[in-house]
Amino acid sequence: MSFTKLQKYPFVCWLCLRPEAGQTMTPLDTAEDCFEGTTIRNYLAAMTCNVDENKRHLFPRSICAGCKKSLESFARFRTKVRTVYELLNGLVELRHANVEPIREFFGSNSAMLAELKVASDVEDLIAEFPQFQIASLPASMINSVYVEKIKTEQDGFEEVLFAVECLPQELAELKQEAWFEGLDYEPSLPDHDQAFEPEDLLGENESESEVDTKPVLKKRKYTRRDPNAEVKQKHVKLDEPLRCSKCSYKTHWAYRMQGHERTHEKRKNKKHHCKMPNCTEWFDTYSRLMIHVESKHRAHICELCGQQFSFRASLKDHMVRAHSDGEPKFSCEYCQASYKLKTDLHVHVRNIHRPLTTVHKCDICGAEFRFNHLLEAHKRWHGDSYDFPCTQCDKKFKNKHSLGKHTTKVHRERLFACDHCERMLGTKGSLLDHIEHVHEIQMRFVCEICVAVFESRDVLATHTARHQHPKQHECDQCLVVLPTEELFRDHVCITYRDDYVCCGRDLVSHQQYNKHQLVQHGTKVNARVKPVPGALLGRLRATRRRVETCPKCKAIFSTKKLRDEHKKVCMGGENDS
Repeated sequence: MSFTKLQKYPFVCWLCLRPEAGQTMTPLDTAEDCFEGTTIRNYLAAMTCNVDENKRHLFPRSICAGCKKSLESFARFRTKVRTVYELLNGLVELRHANVEPIREFFGSNSAMLAELKVASDVEDLIAEFPQFQIASLPASMINSVYVEKIKTEQDGFEEVLFAVECLPQELAELKQEAWFEGLDYEPSLPDHDQAFEPEDLLGENESESEVDTKPVLKKRKYTRRDPNAEVKQKHVKLDEPLRCSKCSYKTHWAYRMQGHERTHEKRKNKKHHCKMPNCTEWFDTYSRLMIHVESKHRAHICELCGQQFSFRASLKDHMVRAHSDGEPKFSCEYCQASYKLKTDLHVHVRNIHRPLTTVHKCDICGAEFRFNHLLEAHKRWHGDSYDFPCTQCDKKFKNKHSLGKHTTKVHRERLFACDHCERMLGTKGSLLDHIEHVHEIQMRFVCEICVAVFESRDVLATHTARHQHPKQHECDQCLVVLPTEELFRDHVCITYRDDYVCCGRDLVSHQQYNKHQLVQHGTKVNARVKPVPGALLGRLRATRRRVETCPKCKAIFSTKKLRDEHKKVCMGGENDS
């Protein structure tokens, strides 16, 4: 076992024992008002014990920012508890006609009075004190008397029997006597040694037989029994699963199915109202409400980068994800990806390593997508409308993704500078291509099995180890993870070819080639071209002569310049997405 926290002791946080390195620490000799005006060290000593001066150097000397914040909250709450007790004690002393404690409290705790929202003036409180319920209670429990009203129902109305001052013992006896006065017989309580016989409750002229012969009318209650009530109430696992009639849910437990059916009833006709101020919109589904909030309400703005968010929780996640200095602590079990938020890790595993569970299929070309919004964006490729115009030039595009690529490539300021020359590049990929092609320095390392690209040899070595030691139901070539053995056998694995040329076009990458095969030919493939050993990726891309094709008439050209000149005439000024 590794005691990571204790290896750095005593150079750790006093409370959480995390090492001081890499954290913002506060010395224990710091004095603040929330710690009763003393230092953090003295405040902690008051709650625990004093440390010997000769041994102080063996104890931690500071606390981290998170623990300090928690300690400040604890100190404020502790102060509030003590202050509230002083107020309660002042009210009790006021019941004993001692006004000094309550006046002293009001004179020294104005801030707490405002927080508690009680009386602001002590003289008004003293004047109204006789109206408080505490003023009607006895001042002491010794030889005290109580005033209590005993009520009983007689002939359909309530009658107050008495309201007198009495001792507690007398009060109990009076309650017992009042109860017997409401009955038709004279009570005769037997001793503990005597047996209590039912004949004692009979009248003088009544016999046991007469009582038995009197008809007694009883009103029966008829309730409809559920034939499955006994099964539903018992937490017994059934042999055959129960299936929901409204969805695909199934379970072997009857009580779980009962709760699931109640969920359907609650969701039926449920309205999801927008909770933003001055907004009266409502929606029938939660997803539509979220779309409305994201598009209409963005009230939370990041002070560091200016990005807007609809919810405070989204802003908080953004601050951790983009602006925090901590190291990512959530690592993927299948690859070397790591994230600062656990939700980001779940999204990564779902989108990268898990197969499609719910498939959204294009009814035009048969392409499959994980989410419906990706399918809707894909369908715009099949249409003829260019609804996304560039605000800096006259070009228009079919979807937002193409517009973003155009803006980044053409209009955005070039921010990536080459360390080996003075050239500026617009994207990081262009910078890496430039360094490998012009300066012949290897910046990327390609996996020989799945053609994945990495920026260091160490990361590539870790990735290669996954191919050599796959997990259960994980393919050792494409590294996809399948939940069952049947899906694992049927998945489309990597096949190798010499190039990405199809239909007279060089499709450059395996992503474009596989998409082309599915859309144009209806064949689902997973093709790759093995990398050339020792070749620089940037040099291969720069020296590669692509096959350029006109998107309208499918004419083929040897260079991009010739294709663009042809497009001006062929497409008549139309913009390609």
